[in-house]
Amino acid sequence: MKKLVKTIIKKKLNRYVESKIKSVMSSDFFIPVTETKDEDIFIVAFPKSGITWMQSVVSGLLFEINTEYLTDHLAQEIVPDVHARKFYKRFSEFNFFKSHNLPQKQYRRVIYLVRDGRDALTSYYFFNKELGNNFSLEEMVTEGKGIFPSKWHCHVKKWLENPYNADIIYVRYEDLLKNPLTELQRICKFSGLERNNETLKKIIDGTSIKKMKQRAKQYGGLAHSAWKGEKGEKFFRKGTIGDYKNYFSPDILNFFNNEAKEELAKFNYL
Repeated sequence: MKKLVKTIIKKKLNRYVESKIKSVMSSDFFIPVTETKDEDIFIVAFPKSGITWMQSVVSGLLFEINTEYLTDHLAQEIVPDVHARKFYKRFSEFNFFKSHNLPQKQYRRVIYLVRDGRDALTSYYFFNKELGNNFSLEEMVTEGKGIFPSKWHCHVKKWLENPYNADIIYVRYEDLLKNPLTELQRICKFSGLERNNETLKKIIDGTSIKKMKQRAKQYGGLAHSAWKGEKGEKFFRKGTIGDYKNYFSPDILNFFNNEAKEELAKFNYL
């Protein structure tokens, strides 16, 4: 009889705990990442185009955070990665999200960050190597091996086509490096944020690649488990313009330029 009573109590307790967990997970503190609003803004880019950098920049813009002390862990909470998170927290009337996806119907407002595909592929190559994915640069460029979600020119082409008529602003990575103040002003205008130039300059200074590397070292890497500890520093490589010239052979360069000539020309990379 005692065993039966214990079993009944245990089942009731388990059901109670399960209901409480479901209640918490369905609250505003933990919203499924698939549930977004039309006013939310998606920062979209082909991988290794500076989108992790943009997470920190936008976090600073949204809440005027002193980016000198902004860890990747916090930036990932403020601007959640749709590929890495099942749930997110909503901090304001509209949220920013990070995505590498091709156009999605629910992405109504988009900041499309584009980087010269040849530099992006070079960085992607070393990114894969750090993760133990030993694809050659030639395989990545010509066959699309080790690349998500598509080849660079396909990604850019689809977002230029904008099949769902999203409200889009196109931002070049290179312009962010050369004229960060001007580009942040554009982003603020698009996002409906009013920030003075002093604030923008502090955000720019606090999110330099050197300082982001230092924070990764200081705080034990990045938020993603694959980039914990010393690996966190290696996530940020050079962030320079034209580094592909040191790695693209003439054959690989000709292949890429021919395949992506329209997209390269559209953003003045040719």
